Amino acid sequence: MDGFPQFIISLFTTPLYAAYKKLPDYFNLTLSYRRDSDLVYLYDGFKPIENHSDSNQVWLEKEVLDNVNAKSMPILATISNCNTPSKRELYLKELDKYINITKIGRCYNNSCKRGDKCEDELIKKHFFILAFENSVCNDYITEKFWRLKKLIVPIVLNRNIIRDPELQNYFIAASDFSHPSKLAEYLNYLMKNRIEYMKYMNWAKKYRKIQESFEIDALCKLCEMTTKKVRQAIPNIVDWWEIKSNCSSNYANKLLER
Repeated sequence: MDGFPQFIISLFTTPLYAAYKKLPDYFNLTLSYRRDSDLVYLYDGFKPIENHSDSNQVWLEKEVLDNVNAKSMPILATISNCNTPSKRELYLKELDKYINITKIGRCYNNSCKRGDKCEDELIKKHFFILAFENSVCNDYITEKFWRLKKLIVPIVLNRNIIRDPELQNYFIAASDFSHPSKLAEYLNYLMKNRIEYMKYMNWAKKYRKIQESFEIDALCKLCEMTTKKVRQAIPNIVDWWEIKSNCSSNYANKLLER
């Protein structure tokens, strides 16, 4: 540990998709989406509105209201991975019995793909978007969740994996409901009660709507640690990554069997 460079392990998929058989124990720093990483690199996140924020970086109150009033359809789901460790596809299938779900992506042979203009048009029409990830692991929320910045409310599988307290009021979790039918009841209630639905949009009063980059934040932290000659060792990287990620295979099955 007397010299540099330090060895950084960079991880952006969950342990459930790991390609390695064994990890060496010579790493000094971790770089991943996990909030307990030495260097945190999020898919996206909130950054506060500042006095010098450009007008195109924020949602005006009238814009939010107009967008909400233009919505008429319940749930949008963009699914391109059809068989996942989380078994999200099973919960989606059950939920679809109780509330209409517009399904796009490769799994449904739909011409509208993720990121296409047609997806943005569908987001404008829908109240909710399924942000069911392929894996249920601590802090693993991808661009699916962050479509909320386009003024749509995300629905996740498990509330507990989202450990950022700033996010807790801006999404709905299937784990909060005893059955998909109960979740559907709540979603129908919100669609009929716009004031209650609008509470999920309160983030727009405080945070910017643009996609944020956390690459610079991670690099700055690395420079700071290097300048201060912070030296450390990770005694068991497999334990840190696999056990502390707290992943749950077949999570949707567990929800449905309660």
